[in-house]
Amino acid sequence: MVCAFLCTPQRAKLGQDDNTSRCPLPSSIKHAHRLTGPNSYLSYNIPPQVLNHRPHFSLAFRTASANGPLLFIGSEHGHSHVALYMSNGRLKLSIGDNQPTAHKSKCNDEKWHRVEFSIEMGTFHLVVDDLRAVDGVLLHANGSSLGLKPPVYLGSVPQSAYTESQRFFPRESVEACVRNFKMNNQRIEEPSANHGAPPCFDGSTEEGAYFSGNGAYAILDYPNSQYMFMGIGFHLDFEVRPRNLTVARKSNRVQLTVDKKSEVIQVPNSSLSGVSSLQHLYAGGVPDTLEHNKLPLRSSFLGCMRNLQINRKSVSFRGASKVFGPVNLRECPAS
Repeated sequence: MVCAFLCTPQRAKLGQDDNTSRCPLPSSIKHAHRLTGPNSYLSYNIPPQVLNHRPHFSLAFRTASANGPLLFIGSEHGHSHVALYMSNGRLKLSIGDNQPTAHKSKCNDEKWHRVEFSIEMGTFHLVVDDLRAVDGVLLHANGSSLGLKPPVYLGSVPQSAYTESQRFFPRESVEACVRNFKMNNQRIEEPSANHGAPPCFDGSTEEGAYFSGNGAYAILDYPNSQYMFMGIGFHLDFEVRPRNLTVARKSNRVQLTVDKKSEVIQVPNSSLSGVSSLQHLYAGGVPDTLEHNKLPLRSSFLGCMRNLQINRKSVSFRGASKVFGPVNLRECPAS
């Protein structure tokens, strides 16, 4: 297991100066999340009785993606759905096996657009930037008999929620910022689950993986990771803006280097017992369910990480096998 935690000045005695001790954070857009695709999503547990009684949804988004889902709701037996998605740059709304309705203008211009849609007894409506598309017609059901069930997904649709009725539209999320998600004109504050959807920022970005704290972490793919800590030593290098960090272990001697300042400690052999049996490589934090009583802290990392190397071999953040919480493996807000 490999973890990185910092940005609290008391935790970083090496290389500390006045600039890093303040730990300035980038300013995020209020009530906004970034869908980093292709498997990024937010989910919301909204009661079925609310979903099936003339629901009205609205949100704002900006994207350059031409294809991918923005919102999806499944049904009790998988025979119906609600899907708001991008198709060749245009927004479409699909309800069950009825003919989708579509907005006539393209929306993948990286500008903010506001979309709202609703389901009535026999029709469904789509409005984009105050322009109403042709109303859709519910041929075989009315709005209260679709049998919709939570959760409501923003972004990609997990494999567990994928149904046969969804085969005609994309499953992998658009890359987009979404904000002000509302149902029946009430803002839905926090998602029930967040998989790779960090806060959305304005301004330029740079290479790296951005972890937003709040339980965020990634499980990284590393060949033969179960053998990584076997033997007498290992070598770990990475950048945590604005520092370069190196952790090297040889036998029971561990050296931490922050930029060019080093500190060496002796680790009792008893502290290393069981290390070689660890199966996963974590970045940014660890799951709450992980049982490991020798971790110095459980809070997750807040900041940008990049250029990770294990035993002199590069490990890609984009190749993470799983992401939990608000993480962007593609880019960081520029400092």
